[in-house]
Amino acid sequence: MPKKNLTAAEKRYYAAVVELGCCICKMPPEIHHRTGAGMGMRAHNSDVMGLCPDHHRLGMNGKLAIHKGVKTWEAEHGTQDYWIQATQDRIF
Repeated sequence: MPKKNLTAAEKRYYAAVVELGCCICKMPPEIHHRTGAGMGMRAHNSDVMGLCPDHHRLGMNGKLAIHKGVKTWEAEHGTQDYWIQATQDRIF
């Protein structure tokens, strides 16, 4: 979920990301920050995409979860950069 102390603009952006649905299956999403920001740091708040719980962290119902293997997930679905840019393009 979003971190505390989001700006009003960031809250509006997250709401727009959620409204789009999971970028893979269109189910209700969670906010996914780009992984690999380095040294345990979270990516910038605009570097997000919507992923349903299964595509995000659970990996159930035959779906591959990004947090269970980024390289495998990206090989199957495309890069995080692609989906983050696609999300931004749809919103802006």
